[in-house]
Amino acid sequence: MEKVIQDAIDKIDQEAEEIGVDSAKIICSHIIDNFLFNNKNAEKVMTKNLDECLKKIREKAKKKAVNNCACISDATVFAWVKEFYQFEEHCSSSSKVVDIFDFL
Repeated sequence: MEKVIQDAIDKIDQEAEEIGVDSAKIICSHIIDNFLFNNKNAEKVMTKNLDECLKKIREKAKKKAVNNCACISDATVFAWVKEFYQFEEHCSSSSKVVDIFDFL
């Protein structure tokens, strides 16, 4: 693993711990698992802040609220995270299609 990716993982993990709420930890895990696969995305994590991301998510959720209540799906929140950090799509050239019948 390249240093910038490891540094980004360490940074966002520390930010989630400092924030100390489950939603920050869940978003942190989602970012690590789905977007920290290349240097470009890692650099985006290094230049932005998870707390600011959570503020943007709350702002967007408030706009959707009715009577101060909003139900936002995980997929929507994760799309907002991707938009905030401006992540690239996950597209690994090393991935290959596996035929399930090979295991039978």
